[in-house]
Amino acid sequence: VLKNWSLMHSPLEFDEVQKKDEGWYLCGFRNSIGYAYEAAFLTVVEAKAVKEEKEQAADMTYIIITSISLFIVLLIITIISCTVFYYKNKKLKMTQYKLYHRNVVFSEPIVKPRRYSSRSSTSSYRSVGSGISRLNVPPDDSFEFPRNRLTIQETIGEGAFGVVNKAVVYGIGKVQTKASVVAVKTLKEGASREEKC
Repeated sequence: VLKNWSLMHSPLEFDEVQKKDEGWYLCGFRNSIGYAYEAAFLTVVEAKAVKEEKEQAADMTYIIITSISLFIVLLIITIISCTVFYYKNKKLKMTQYKLYHRNVVFSEPIVKPRRYSSRSSTSSYRSVGSGISRLNVPPDDSFEFPRNRLTIQETIGEGAFGVVNKAVVYGIGKVQTKASVVAVKTLKEGASREEKC
Protein backbone atom coordinates (compact mmCIF):
# COMPACT_ATOMS: atom_id res chain seq x y z
CA VAL A 1 0.00 0.00 0.00
CA LEU A 2 1.61 3.23 -1.11
CA LYS A 3 0.80 6.62 0.30
CA ASN A 4 2.19 9.93 -0.84
CA TRP A 5 4.04 12.22 1.55
CA SER A 6 1.90 14.70 3.46
CA LEU A 7 2.92 17.44 5.84
CA MET A 8 -0.28 16.78 7.83
CA HIS A 9 0.91 13.28 8.82
CA SER A 10 -2.55 11.83 8.13
CA PRO A 11 -3.09 8.22 9.21
CA LEU A 12 -3.13 5.33 6.76
CA GLU A 13 -6.67 4.04 6.34
CA PHE A 14 -7.85 0.68 4.98
CA ASP A 15 -11.35 0.35 3.53
CA GLU A 16 -13.47 -2.80 3.82
CA VAL A 17 -11.02 -4.66 6.02
CA GLN A 18 -11.89 -8.31 6.54
CA LYS A 19 -10.90 -10.86 9.12
CA LYS A 20 -8.38 -12.42 6.71
CA ASP A 21 -6.50 -9.11 6.52
CA GLU A 22 -5.49 -9.42 10.18
CA GLY A 23 -1.72 -9.83 10.77
CA TRP A 24 1.64 -8.08 10.78
CA TYR A 25 2.32 -5.22 8.41
CA LEU A 26 5.62 -3.56 7.66
CA CYS A 27 5.45 0.17 7.21
CA GLY A 28 8.29 1.76 5.28
CA PHE A 29 9.34 5.33 4.63
CA ARG A 30 11.80 6.46 2.01
CA ASN A 31 13.32 9.81 1.15
CA SER A 32 16.58 11.18 -0.14
CA ILE A 33 18.38 10.37 3.06
CA GLY A 34 17.44 6.70 3.22
CA TYR A 35 14.83 4.20 4.40
CA ALA A 36 12.90 3.69 7.68
CA TYR A 37 10.73 0.69 8.58
CA GLU A 38 8.27 -0.01 11.39
CA ALA A 39 6.21 -3.16 11.96
CA ALA A 40 2.62 -3.08 13.25
CA PHE A 41 0.02 -5.75 13.93
CA LEU A 42 -3.41 -5.15 12.47
CA THR A 43 -6.33 -6.45 14.55
CA VAL A 44 -9.71 -6.67 12.85
CA VAL A 45 -12.65 -6.03 15.18
CA GLU A 46 -16.17 -6.91 14.13
CA ALA A 47 -18.73 -4.14 13.87
CA LYS A 48 -20.89 -5.77 16.57
CA ALA A 49 -18.03 -5.74 19.09
CA VAL A 50 -17.34 -2.10 18.33
CA LYS A 51 -21.00 -1.29 18.90
CA GLU A 52 -21.00 -3.11 22.24
CA GLU A 53 -17.89 -1.23 23.33
CA LYS A 54 -19.55 2.07 22.45
CA GLU A 55 -22.70 1.07 24.35
CA GLN A 56 -20.64 0.07 27.39
CA ALA A 57 -18.81 3.39 27.25
CA ALA A 58 -22.15 5.22 27.03
CA ASP A 59 -23.55 3.23 29.97
CA MET A 60 -20.47 3.97 32.04
CA THR A 61 -20.79 7.67 31.22
CA TYR A 62 -24.46 7.58 32.28
CA ILE A 63 -23.58 5.84 35.54
CA ILE A 64 -20.85 8.38 36.31
CA ILE A 65 -23.15 11.35 35.57
CA THR A 66 -25.97 9.85 37.67
CA SER A 67 -23.64 9.16 40.60
CA ILE A 68 -22.25 12.69 40.53
CA SER A 69 -25.78 14.15 40.37
CA LEU A 70 -26.96 12.04 43.33
CA PHE A 71 -23.89 13.05 45.32
CA ILE A 72 -24.56 16.73 44.65
CA VAL A 73 -28.23 16.37 45.65
CA LEU A 74 -27.32 14.54 48.88
CA LEU A 75 -24.69 17.18 49.64
CA ILE A 76 -27.25 19.99 49.17
CA ILE A 77 -29.80 18.18 51.39
CA THR A 78 -27.14 17.66 54.09
CA ILE A 79 -26.12 21.32 54.01
CA ILE A 80 -29.76 22.48 54.22
CA SER A 81 -30.49 20.06 57.10
CA CYS A 82 -27.42 21.20 59.04
CA THR A 83 -28.33 24.86 58.47
CA VAL A 84 -31.94 24.35 59.65
CA PHE A 85 -30.77 22.38 62.71
CA TYR A 86 -28.23 25.08 63.57
CA TYR A 87 -30.75 27.94 63.39
CA LYS A 88 -33.40 25.98 65.33
CA ASN A 89 -30.88 25.18 68.06
CA LYS A 90 -29.76 28.82 68.12
CA LYS A 91 -33.38 30.01 68.34
CA LEU A 92 -34.07 27.59 71.21
CA LYS A 93 -31.03 28.83 73.12
CA MET A 94 -32.09 32.45 72.56
CA THR A 95 -35.58 31.65 73.86
CA GLN A 96 -34.16 30.04 76.99
CA TYR A 97 -31.83 33.00 77.44
CA LYS A 98 -34.72 35.47 77.20
CA LEU A 99 -36.79 33.47 79.67
CA TYR A 100 -33.86 33.36 82.04
CA HIS A 101 -33.26 37.10 81.92
CA ARG A 102 -36.86 38.31 81.64
CA ASN A 103 -38.02 40.51 84.47
CA VAL A 104 -41.29 39.33 85.96
CA VAL A 105 -42.98 41.97 88.11
CA PHE A 106 -45.26 40.89 90.94
CA SER A 107 -47.40 43.14 93.07
CA GLU A 108 -46.51 41.18 96.19
CA PRO A 109 -43.49 39.05 97.11
CA ILE A 110 -43.81 35.28 96.99
CA VAL A 111 -43.02 34.96 100.66
CA LYS A 112 -45.47 37.18 102.45
CA PRO A 113 -44.19 39.35 105.31
CA ARG A 114 -45.57 38.16 108.60
CA ARG A 115 -47.65 40.60 110.63
CA TYR A 116 -47.91 40.50 114.36
CA SER A 117 -50.54 42.34 116.31
CA SER A 118 -50.90 43.00 119.98
CA ARG A 119 -53.11 40.60 121.92
CA SER A 120 -55.26 41.14 124.97
CA SER A 121 -54.03 40.24 128.42
CA THR A 122 -55.79 36.86 128.13
CA SER A 123 -54.04 36.01 124.80
CA SER A 124 -51.17 33.58 124.74
CA TYR A 125 -49.30 36.00 122.36
CA ARG A 126 -48.98 38.70 124.95
CA SER A 127 -45.20 38.32 125.05
CA VAL A 128 -44.90 39.58 121.46
CA GLY A 129 -45.56 43.08 122.72
CA SER A 130 -48.76 44.65 123.82
CA GLY A 131 -47.67 48.16 122.91
CA ILE A 132 -47.30 47.43 119.16
CA SER A 133 -50.47 47.55 117.10
CA ARG A 134 -48.89 46.17 113.89
CA LEU A 135 -45.36 45.01 113.18
CA ASN A 136 -44.38 44.36 109.61
CA VAL A 137 -41.40 42.03 109.46
CA PRO A 138 -39.53 42.29 106.13
CA PRO A 139 -39.05 39.05 104.18
CA ASP A 140 -35.88 37.07 104.77
CA ASP A 141 -33.53 37.31 101.76
CA SER A 142 -32.37 33.74 102.29
CA PHE A 143 -35.92 32.55 101.51
CA GLU A 144 -36.49 34.93 98.59
CA PHE A 145 -35.97 33.86 94.94
CA PRO A 146 -35.02 36.40 92.23
CA ARG A 147 -38.06 37.53 90.26
CA ASN A 148 -36.17 37.69 86.94
CA ARG A 149 -35.52 33.94 87.15
CA LEU A 150 -39.16 32.94 87.72
CA THR A 151 -41.99 32.58 85.20
CA ILE A 152 -45.52 32.06 86.57
CA GLN A 153 -47.76 29.85 84.42
CA GLU A 154 -51.26 28.41 84.80
CA THR A 155 -53.12 27.82 88.07
CA ILE A 156 -53.06 24.21 89.23
CA GLY A 157 -54.89 24.54 92.56
CA GLU A 158 -56.97 26.91 94.66
CA GLY A 159 -58.03 26.94 98.26
CA ALA A 160 -60.05 29.11 100.61
CA PHE A 161 -57.42 31.83 100.85
CA GLY A 162 -54.52 30.66 98.64
CA VAL A 163 -53.73 29.91 94.99
CA VAL A 164 -51.13 27.43 93.72
CA ASN A 165 -49.58 28.17 90.31
CA LYS A 166 -47.23 26.20 88.12
CA ALA A 167 -43.94 28.05 87.50
CA VAL A 168 -40.62 27.61 85.72
CA VAL A 169 -37.46 28.69 87.54
CA TYR A 170 -33.90 28.93 86.31
CA GLY A 171 -30.83 28.37 88.42
CA ILE A 172 -32.49 26.75 91.42
CA GLY A 173 -29.68 24.19 91.49
CA LYS A 174 -26.00 24.34 90.70
CA VAL A 175 -26.58 24.80 86.95
CA GLN A 176 -27.71 28.42 86.49
CA THR A 177 -29.28 27.91 83.05
CA LYS A 178 -31.18 24.71 83.90
CA ALA A 179 -34.97 25.06 84.00
CA SER A 180 -37.02 23.42 86.74
CA VAL A 181 -40.79 23.19 87.25
CA VAL A 182 -42.02 24.20 90.71
CA ALA A 183 -45.26 25.09 92.46
CA VAL A 184 -45.73 28.64 93.77
CA LYS A 185 -48.34 29.40 96.44
CA THR A 186 -49.70 32.92 96.80
CA LEU A 187 -52.45 34.41 98.93
CA LYS A 188 -55.66 35.81 97.55
CA GLU A 189 -56.37 39.50 97.70
CA GLY A 190 -59.22 38.97 100.13
CA ALA A 191 -57.22 36.94 102.68
CA SER A 192 -57.69 38.07 106.27
CA ARG A 193 -54.89 39.25 108.53
CA GLU A 194 -54.91 35.97 110.46
CA GLU A 195 -54.67 33.96 107.22
CA LYS A 196 -51.73 36.05 106.01
CA CYS A 197 -49.93 35.43 109.30
